[in-house]
Order: sequence, then C-alpha cells, then structure tokens
Amino acid sequence: MKKTISIITPMYNEEENIALCHQRITDIMTSLSEYDYEIIFINDGSKDSSWDLMTVIAQKDPHFKPINFARNFGQQVSTTAGLTFCKGDYAFIIDGDLQHPPELFPTMLEKCVNEGYDSVYVEQHSKKNISFIKKYTSKIFYGFFNFLSSVHIPPNTGDFRIINRKMIDIYLAMPEKHKFIRGQFAWMGFKQCSIPLELPIREHGETKFTFIKSLNLALDGLFSFSFAPVRFIFLITFLMCSLTGLLLFSAIITLFFGQNYFIGFGGIVLLLLTLSSLILYSIGIIGEYIIRIYIQSLDRPVFTISDKLNFDKESFKA
Repeated sequence: MKKTISIITPMYNEEENIALCHQRITDIMTSLSEYDYEIIFINDGSKDSSWDLMTVIAQKDPHFKPINFARNFGQQVSTTAGLTFCKGDYAFIIDGDLQHPPELFPTMLEKCVNEGYDSVYVEQHSKKNISFIKKYTSKIFYGFFNFLSSVHIPPNTGDFRIINRKMIDIYLAMPEKHKFIRGQFAWMGFKQCSIPLELPIREHGETKFTFIKSLNLALDGLFSFSFAPVRFIFLITFLMCSLTGLLLFSAIITLFFGQNYFIGFGGIVLLLLTLSSLILYSIGIIGEYIIRIYIQSLDRPVFTISDKLNFDKESFKA
C-alpha cells in the first residue's frame, strides 16, 4: 500500500499564485509515483477570488482538497487546520506565494525516508528581497528568543518543512490556542535537520505578513516558551526593594548625623518616574500571560470552517 504525502498550504489573498502553486506542487508529486498525495489549500478568509479559483481546481483534481475558513484566523491556525484534517504519513508545510519552492520536496523527503529524520526544515540563508528592517528585526528576535527560552530555534527558520506522522499527532495533541509552530516542533525534539535555501523573489503580489502580524507571532513565541519575562519582574522588584532600603538608610544617616547623603529632590523625582515606568512595564508583561490564560480557558474552537471540497465525510470532523 502506498504511503500518503500531504501538502499543507495556507492562502490569504493569493489569487495570482493559486493556479501556479497548485500546478508546481502537482508536477512534483506526480513525479513521486511511489506515493499517493493530497494537496490541502486553506483559504484564510481571503477577500479576493481565491476560493472561487480553488473551487474550479477542486472540480478537476480529486487530489486537491481546499478548506474555506469562515473568517481570517491567521497563518499559524491555517496550518493547524491543514494538519488536523490531513491523512498523510508525511506532511509538507509550505507558503502559497512560491517563495518556498516545491522542487525541494524530493530532497526533503529522501532525508526523512532514507536517513531516518523525523523532520527536515529549511534555513533561508539569503533574503535579497527582504527589507533591511525585517531582516534585522528577525535576527534580533531569534537571538532574543534563544537567549530567553529553553527551546532553541535555528535563525532564519520559517515554517517550510516536512514532518512525519508521529510529529503531526504530537502537534495536534498540544492544546494551546496561541500557535507558534516552529517553536512547537523544536520543543518536541526528535531527529531533525535543515537544508539551505536562497529565498527566491516573489513572482506575484505582495507579502500579506505585515509587521503587526510578525510582532504578534513573536510575542506568542516568547510568552509560550519562556518564563524569563516574569523572572525579570522578580529581579526588578528585588532591585527596587534594595534601592528603597538604601535610600531609607541614607535618610536615617542624614537624620541622626546631619550628613546629607540623600540624592536630592531632582533625583527623587527621576527615581519615582523610573519606578513607575518599571511597575507599568511589569503589569504589561503579567497582562500578556493573563490574556493567554484567559483565551485558553474559554476553550473556543481554534478555527471555524464554512466549506470544504473533496474530503471524505468520515475523515472530516468539522
């Protein structure tokens, strides 16, 4: 019996890339004749004609299984939906803008099948078409994340990867609502390796992954895999108490011995402003954790689906 490969592709306003992406994936998968395959595109609440185009392709290609979200839920949740309903022994996660070339599939699959890796991910070593700001903020994030977290994520790593069924099932058993996929796969461990990729220039359209979305993803990653911010608050509180004690001691010296070791009125004002800022900063950090606890406690579905095509009824539970 043939093993099955699933290709998971989130799509948001990618009408210019849908047909070409489907064709390139199909060309690669048909060349891997020893495997069966399914192509799962997730339409993440697109405002263009993405779903109409997916519907047309699904009528012609039974391997193509599009899912239509009821609204926009984001890339991480779209990927989660694809993994939830895929039946593959292996799954590729790939962006729909073709900057993740499907032509790498055979190389990545060979490392899993013949070399025993549970996951193979791509490290993007060149980003000629990425802005200076995005390139260096990404570098700062990975450095900051790996410094604060016990989970190590290699720099320049995205979600483009292949994972086996074991890792798919473990990922689906993780209950958190705020997804940070590359961190969750890194947390699992297992035997993983990377291959290099020079990121190609985007052929059509513009990136939909804005700075705000990148920032939200970075915060989800940081607060999901590190307690360092809370421990930072403890350290700051300890320093504040120590400084307060020092000032109190200075005031007592001044009172009993007449020596003015105090820092002066201007220094007091500056100190109070600094302490107030630190308190507000600490409240903000605690608030980020509380927000995530609250959302987790609501236990709402991670996504809602309005339509799907070419799925077996027994394999689709939504």
